Amino acid sequence: MLTNPTFIDFTNAAKSLKIEPPPPAIKLQEGIYISSFPHNYNHTITNKHNNNPPLYEYYPWSTLPSYGVCDNHQQILKEYPELEADKERHYTIGLTPVMKEHEPPNGGWRWHKWGPYIGTQESKAEYLYDEPTITLIYTYTIIQLTDIT
Repeated sequence: MLTNPTFIDFTNAAKSLKIEPPPPAIKLQEGIYISSFPHNYNHTITNKHNNNPPLYEYYPWSTLPSYGVCDNHQQILKEYPELEADKERHYTIGLTPVMKEHEPPNGGWRWHKWGPYIGTQESKAEYLYDEPTITLIYTYTIIQLTDIT
């Protein structure tokens, strides 16, 4: 089942560094968040006992990988129906938006480095910057929370 994780509170660390703490993750629905740390959702969660590192596992029990690229979070739920159906395991999903308008003309975000694409748009270029019609995609990470009590 999708479960809301416990997030690390970065307030004290930010104060000691004299910087603003990062914004909180944005909740899309139960257990699904847009991460405040791009592409590093796993570094923002902890367990209920505040042990560090957090006790979690990537999605190892399936032939599908625990990460990839999508157009929206509903595509993840369609591709991985057990995330909602499994009542014994607890999962969370972190997404990072990747916007073409923020990409540099040279280098930048490339499709092949982020796992399988489960979306419906048709990629025609190696780099997001060069895509003629795709302007937004999300990378995602699926994590099984193993210490939530």
